[in-house]
Amino acid sequence: MNNITSINFLTGGNALFTVSNNLAEHYTFKVRRLGDDKPFFISLVGGKGSGHRFSYLGIFQPESNKTVVTRSSKFAVEDLPVKVFKFVVRCLAGRQTLPEGYAIQHEGRCCCCGKKLTDPESIRLGIGPECRRHHAL
Repeated sequence: MNNITSINFLTGGNALFTVSNNLAEHYTFKVRRLGDDKPFFISLVGGKGSGHRFSYLGIFQPESNKTVVTRSSKFAVEDLPVKVFKFVVRCLAGRQTLPEGYAIQHEGRCCCCGKKLTDPESIRLGIGPECRRHHAL
């Protein structure tokens, strides 16, 4: 897995990443956008009652870096997965330093199209060369 360093990764439209710490705790999130006029939907893998599938957490609003838990969410604002996602946003937006022993890493797939990344620069950025040309990330 590779470290994510930019908040822009979350706005690719198909971002999959894991947050982990040195206590072997981890959360895997997906931030997906189904069209230009649609919101960014946040899901958690293995959430409440989902087995290994994704559970809807809420909406990410990139213009304000805000996480909104909606009526359809399987989580409440005070639930740990929501707090972890908000922590990720603060760290990637530069409002909080990532503590020692913590990592925010992508799965080696493009945050826009989901294809496997092979180019070193693409792996570093979390976005492939074609998607970089078409998206302002």
